[in-house]
Parts: sequence; C-alpha cells; structure tokens
Amino acid sequence: MLATSELCAVHGRNALHSISAAPERAQAAAPVYLSTLTLSPSHLAAARDLASPYELHRTLARVFGDAKPGADRFLWRQEDRTILVQSTTRGDWETLEEGYCEALETDRARALADVTAPDARWGFRLSANPTVRRGGQRVGIARPYEALLWLHRQGLSGGFRIEHASMQKIERLEIHNARTQARMRFIRASFEGVLTVRDNELFGAALARGLGHGKSFGMGLVVLTPV
Repeated sequence: MLATSELCAVHGRNALHSISAAPERAQAAAPVYLSTLTLSPSHLAAARDLASPYELHRTLARVFGDAKPGADRFLWRQEDRTILVQSTTRGDWETLEEGYCEALETDRARALADVTAPDARWGFRLSANPTVRRGGQRVGIARPYEALLWLHRQGLSGGFRIEHASMQKIERLEIHNARTQARMRFIRASFEGVLTVRDNELFGAALARGLGHGKSFGMGLVVLTPV
C-alpha cells in the first residue's frame, strides 16, 4: 500500500483561475488491455524487478516485443508486489520465467467508450512525474501544491475535471541503469481523488497514452475505480 504523508486538496476551479489551455484534439485510442501480476519475492528475477523500475520495464518490454526503454505500447504501476499493466496489444506472457509470478491475470479488454462517457465520475489513483518548463528545460515539481496544480492542468488538456484530489506522497526517485551506469532522477507524486469526464475523445486519448513523463518507469497510468 502507498504510504500516506501530508494531504493537500484543491477543490473547484478557484486555484486554476489564471490557467488557460488550448489543447489539440486527439483521437481516442482503440480498446486497451489490462493485466495484473503479483510477483514472487523468492524468485531471483522477480525480486530484482521489484527493486528496480528499470529492470521491471525491461521485463515487461520483452512481454510486448520491444526492449527499448522509450516504448509507449504499455503503461504500468507498482503497488507493493502487484504490478498493474495497461497495453495497446496483448502480451506474450510466456516470456516470463516459471515462478516469476505468484498470480497472473492478463489481457482483460477494456473498451474506452465504457469509461469515457461525458459527465461520468470516477475515483482515480495516479503516480506521475509532474514537470514544468523553466528556462527552456523540463524540471520536476517538488512542491505538493504546485504538483496538484499540474494535475488540474492535465485535466484541462485531457478532457477531465478534478473534483478533488489529495497528495498521498511526493518523493525523489533515482533510477540506476546497470548496463550504462547512468542515473536518472525523477520527482514522483502519488495522487488519489475523483474526476469527471468532460470530453470523451480527449479523455480516452489521455487514458491510453498516460499522464506526464517517466512512463517507462511506472508513472502515468491512471487507475479508475467506481464512486
């Protein structure tokens, strides 16, 4: 379970009074597939992947036939030993080693039209990399209030409105590439709240592509729950 730290909430539109947006329209993606993996900590490769977002992405990339870290064919989220995966294609799950998973439920088709009806309300969970452009460079947002404003801006361009949201955790994440010895640093913010769909086409596209950056490393997947 996610640890809970300081809770911050932004309600309504008052906090966004000065923010404007002119999003480009995007076509909602084709149906996506949802999979749930519970990894076995006693399995060597699974234990390695649970400890390393980079290695976990490499394993999932092989499932979807693309080992490139920048591939956008799938999104994933880690919740303790459970990995939630959303993909645009069915995975080749036989690539996983025997014993890697304690439980595996794969490729449940989700028709985006089922969740993107205008004015539909959903609870959501999201781990994301909130960023802003400063001096021509993209920098991470480390202040909770600014991260919540970032989330509201994602709604303006993504066809949804945040009814309320809380900051569950915000942390600095360093990811080590064991092959190149490079170290990549991210701000990771974990949100929970309720949203309302305002534009089904934009919302469907936002769900399919994920929100923000750092998607290769377990960020950007919007998990929806009934309210």
